[in-house]
Amino acid sequence: MSTALKPIQRLVLWRLVVSGGMAWQEDLPLKLNPNDRNKLVQVDLIEIIKEKSPETGRQATKLVMTDRGWNWCSENMSGDFGKSPAGGVTLGLLLERLNKFLDEHQFSLAEVFWESPPPIEEPVPEDSAASVHGDAGLAGQIERAYYQISGGQANVRVLLADLRPHLNGSREEQDAALARMEREGILTLYSRNNPREITDADRAAAYRTQAGTENHLIYLGGPTA
Repeated sequence: MSTALKPIQRLVLWRLVVSGGMAWQEDLPLKLNPNDRNKLVQVDLIEIIKEKSPETGRQATKLVMTDRGWNWCSENMSGDFGKSPAGGVTLGLLLERLNKFLDEHQFSLAEVFWESPPPIEEPVPEDSAASVHGDAGLAGQIERAYYQISGGQANVRVLLADLRPHLNGSREEQDAALARMEREGILTLYSRNNPREITDADRAAAYRTQAGTENHLIYLGGPTA
């Protein structure tokens, strides 16, 4: 969808998004002139409905997002929103909606925004064959345990608290295997987003980064060869 819009028009659409698809024009902290508003109607991104406001009882203008408007926002998430202070308010409301979604669907913020780093090629010293073999053995255990817990599905969240009891080796060896597999792009480790859901078992089983971040979840994208 190639409809070109002004920053103020884009901002109005996103304000409707974070308001659930509709808003009373008088409640919008935006100065949208009639020409810009009518352009949104002409290209079928919004509808204008005249009805009584439940708060004032007077005739008022309601802006309602159309299906085409929702699609336009989905396909145009980047762009200039101008320098209006209302942009910060809209962003705040958008983040509130995002936080609610993450809590309801048990996603962490990292799962949405974090990009997996490219695999790191590391030279293997000749005298480290036994250590690498040990990692490889644990890697197999990690994969088997993951798919056993996930019911054979890849790319689903599995708790390290559920995974570790299926693994042999010391905690240091398990962490080394997890770190190696993450560097090679085989799996990804995440933290639980909602602190209220982190249990004592999660903390005890967490993989801790050098920065002290606790990772409680593992995603495995597919079995290795």
